[in-house]
Amino acid sequence: MKKGFTLIEMLITVVLIGIVSALVIPNIISTKEDALKRDLDIKVKNIESASYEWANDNLEHLKLDVDSNNRNYTVCNYVYVDELISKGYIVGDKNNKTILKNPVNNEELNNYKVCVRYDISKGFSNRIMEANLEGI
Repeated sequence: MKKGFTLIEMLITVVLIGIVSALVIPNIISTKEDALKRDLDIKVKNIESASYEWANDNLEHLKLDVDSNNRNYTVCNYVYVDELISKGYIVGDKNNKTILKNPVNNEELNNYKVCVRYDISKGFSNRIMEANLEGI
């Protein structure tokens, strides 16, 4: 009497492994993509928060002219992510503290700029800052 698997048993096993893989692998890939997108959202929020700090520290250098396209806001004052890193408002990635990368596509974010402006709809004395990372 020979011990071992028959050809039919092996084929059934391979088919079952294929079916399970077809069900599981897409879920693993989508979970990884979702995690990378969440990581990017966190980085964008950190950049925008650092821009608030930068704007408060540099208020005397900012243009507070009214935006002709939206009279409730001042014109954009731009700051690059690279400047936020070099001035210590934000730290780069773990491997390289001077570079911040987009986790989704691994592109450097250092050359992206942030539009910092003020909501002046309640007057200049009650202005609320807004910062938006452009290009993401």
